[in-house]
Amino acid sequence: MLEPLRDTAVWTIELQPGQRSALWRSSARILDLYGDHTIYFCYVHVGTEIARIEVPAWVAENSTLLEQSLALMLAQVQKGYGYPVALAEAHNQAVVRGGDR
Repeated sequence: MLEPLRDTAVWTIELQPGQRSALWRSSARILDLYGDHTIYFCYVHVGTEIARIEVPAWVAENSTLLEQSLALMLAQVQKGYGYPVALAEAHNQAVVRGGDR
């Protein structure tokens, strides 16, 4: 039996660090709850791994906003040594330590 081929396996071969794939419109079922809001995604090689990045249609449809958003995301990942600084900080703030229990 063959193992399923993951998107990240394909994009690891195709993308160099800092490059992104084409944009696709998401068809995730949860989007049925979003009303008229459409979500697009692409894959980005962030240096250490391939990340799936989702953006709203109003960003995806504006090439300047899309490129700025992806550049900001890459800068945050580089500053956070592979993980966006804002998410790392949020995680550190949310962790419940033994003394807090």
